[in-house]
Amino acid sequence: MTEHSAPILPLGQLPRPATGADLARRLHTALSRYSTEELTGLDNATIAATLDGQDIATLDIDLSGVAVDGDPKEVQDTPPKILSSAPAVVRRVTVRAHPIRIMGAAVDVRAEAEDFPIAWLEGADQSLWLDMPETAEPTQAFVRMAVNQDELLEVVRGHARAAASEAGVTLARLDVTLRSSGRRSVHVRGFAKIRKGVLSASARFRADLNLADDMMLSISKIKLSSGNPLVAVVLLFARNHIDTSDRRIDLNADMSPGLRVVDAGLETGTDLVLTARLG
Repeated sequence: MTEHSAPILPLGQLPRPATGADLARRLHTALSRYSTEELTGLDNATIAATLDGQDIATLDIDLSGVAVDGDPKEVQDTPPKILSSAPAVVRRVTVRAHPIRIMGAAVDVRAEAEDFPIAWLEGADQSLWLDMPETAEPTQAFVRMAVNQDELLEVVRGHARAAASEAGVTLARLDVTLRSSGRRSVHVRGFAKIRKGVLSASARFRADLNLADDMMLSISKIKLSSGNPLVAVVLLFARNHIDTSDRRIDLNADMSPGLRVVDAGLETGTDLVLTARLG
């Protein structure tokens, strides 16, 4: 065969795993290679698998305890010349984390997919690789993520404080509330107070998010206001530089072939819960 596009995971040397336990061990070794200062805890991940011929009948990955504290560096492998490629499927894969910590916030994750296409690749140096080829065939999947709103807001505050500091001001307060109206509508309301020396100013902001059946997310009724007359004037002029017009975002714009969001919902409460179904 000619050169193949870069496989996603190296699985050691041939032959292919003959048991689910062997495959799980190889996958764990491959996954651990992605550990960096920004991505920790992968060594504690647990993986279980069962095989049926060249297909993976079940694959269960538990990432509980993993922490993401930045933008993880990519780990790139240069595969050898690929001599053969054998298509297969993962009939059912489950990825869970109870929880995974992302920038300090605990996120509970559960994702399931069925009939996920893969390929076993055999290299000229007797190496084995697991590839995830692009396909136009739909993959059935479900994702649920839940995060405590207070923890998420604290993460947002941290980024906002850093941005304010770079601008030469101090963020004294930032409050954001999310209120859902049905599964696909969310009202965002916020209040911010900044200081510079002995001067301080506050502003309020609002926006409405609505998701249509075609998975187009509309952001509307964006408004910035302040009870401080001076700040209100500044905001009036700032609107020339801050885009407060309605906008639409296609949730499927950057999806891979074979993966499309067909349904999604957002629930607000103590936890912010996002669900999505792909197919």
